[in-house]
Amino acid sequence: MNKIDLLKSLGEGVQTVTFTKKDGTERVMKCTRNPSFIPSEYHPKTSIETTESEDNIRVFDVEKNGWRSFNFTSLKA
Repeated sequence: MNKIDLLKSLGEGVQTVTFTKKDGTERVMKCTRNPSFIPSEYHPKTSIETTESEDNIRVFDVEKNGWRSFNFTSLKA
């Protein structure tokens, strides 16, 4: 999956992503960027995109109720 398709699917609903963390461990996360799935108290005050770098993707972890980020290049197929 390319980055554009991933961002589109995250904007539409909750997705499960698997990636390698910086410490080398694997992480599975249910996440979204769709405000309908994010509690109002966690809605971002600024644009999500302004806090991202080229490969860093910021998402809301629906199981931990918090914002997380991961590097797109560490995403597992």
